[in-house]
Amino acid sequence: NKSQDDDEIPAFPSKNDHGIYDIINADQHNAWLKANPDKLMVIKFYAPWCRACKSVEPKYIQISKDDKYKDIPIIFGQLSVQHNKAYVKSLGIMALPSMQIYAGSEGLV
Repeated sequence: NKSQDDDEIPAFPSKNDHGIYDIINADQHNAWLKANPDKLMVIKFYAPWCRACKSVEPKYIQISKDDKYKDIPIIFGQLSVQHNKAYVKSLGIMALPSMQIYAGSEGLV
């Protein structure tokens, strides 16, 4: 059963002001992975209340904008564990913040 809220969530994540994809749920995460078979995808898992996550954020933003990566087909995303606990745990994420890197269609590195 889908709640009314599910209807309001777009099928694909949008970029925030820093050019990082804000992934809201499992469906968006899977759509994001499928849409980028030829890119490296870096995803950060975090929680809004997590102090360590907040301390990592400026560095994550800095890396995502670093000119030395501009010629590499790499994109950055982030997924909050809030409202996604079971899904994030199913991905093997046991601590926050955590990162995963996907090599396009080859999957998780």
